[in-house]
Amino acid sequence: METTKARCCVTLEEVEAALRDILFGSDQLVLDYVREVAQGVGKRLRPQLLIMFADLLGSPDARTVTNTAACCELLHTASLIHDDVIDEAETRRGLATLSSHYGNEIAVITGDYILALAFQRLTRIRDFTVLELTMAASKQLGLGVIEEVRHRNRLALPEEHYFEIIRYKTGALFALVCEGGAYLGGADEDAMALAREFGTSFGLGFQVVDDLLDVTLTEDEVGKPTFKDLQEGRITLPIIHAVSVDAEKTKALVKAIQREYSDHTVKQVRGWLTKSGALAYAADRADRLFAQAQKELDKLLPACGRPQFASGIANAITQVTDSVPAWVRRESV
Repeated sequence: METTKARCCVTLEEVEAALRDILFGSDQLVLDYVREVAQGVGKRLRPQLLIMFADLLGSPDARTVTNTAACCELLHTASLIHDDVIDEAETRRGLATLSSHYGNEIAVITGDYILALAFQRLTRIRDFTVLELTMAASKQLGLGVIEEVRHRNRLALPEEHYFEIIRYKTGALFALVCEGGAYLGGADEDAMALAREFGTSFGLGFQVVDDLLDVTLTEDEVGKPTFKDLQEGRITLPIIHAVSVDAEKTKALVKAIQREYSDHTVKQVRGWLTKSGALAYAADRADRLFAQAQKELDKLLPACGRPQFASGIANAITQVTDSVPAWVRRESV
């Protein structure tokens, strides 16, 4: 993603180098496992946001930004490994998951080990605020996953409870990288709070879009099995809205796709989510969350030392919203 024409204090290549240094410096006992994890390179959206917020607020220390960005990405990586175990996922980003290759025990332990590596590197920064912010986000992430598992197949899940879950599960990590980046750029408490609120709104919108992509794209397009949320009983915003329109019909279709995943059941569920207005509703909700994030960014600009980096952050919003298929937005609620 082209973030901005201004020169960043840190490049993603430098973050990648730090990630390799942390992972490939592992104990020989787990080196094969972490090497396999290192192959699944994602978009690195979280490190990008951390770097841009650090640049937005001032002229941060490049080494500290690099290591913090790498550690936040490792926190995300560990959470994905654990998610794959819970979901019994076989692929992610087009590659076999660690759990499908080596088994759940190895995957869980490797995820825990990567968390340990991240916090070990963070202690070298010797900044208590960075460590405290990261630990708080890690705690919230865990709470979000627990709540999500507890409410599987609860089709009557209230919308506000859904947002509480994803605020922890997804919003917390985006809030961390935005607030942490602002802190490293020299932000005061008020600016840090605005950056945190931006990250939370962005993270909520990001998760709603992810919900949409699971039921609107193909496996080849997303790099992992689709309709996995429904098959695993994970309640997402489109399903919550569809239930509000016709609970019995939605329940019957969810049961059908959980019994048999096929082109027929996929077509039925997708057709109902479209007809009920659930897809359009979720897309509109995501747009409103991103609009709120933009408002928070605008409030932050007067305190910024290098406001030219705001365009890169705004581009991150566009990158996510543009991933929603155009036909979804054409549907009327």
